[in-house]
Amino acid sequence: MSLTRLTWEPKYSVQNEALDAQHQKLFTVVNRLLDVFESDTDVLPTITELIDYLSTHFHTEHLVMLNSNFPEFPGHSAEH
Repeated sequence: MSLTRLTWEPKYSVQNEALDAQHQKLFTVVNRLLDVFESDTDVLPTITELIDYLSTHFHTEHLVMLNSNFPEFPGHSAEH
């Protein structure tokens, strides 16, 4: 079975270069996870990488939203 890969599109942009770059990297890591899953190899290293990177990304996103007084910060933060 072939799983559908994520493709970054400009419509996903949050108009912040650093966050957009992180989101694009997340797409890359998720796609690599799908590759690993389909190859029947150990997924744990890629899952660990994804979790570690999500931690970094959420911290960065949190700071960007706080520093810009993002009005929807409480709700968005709760989603994470």
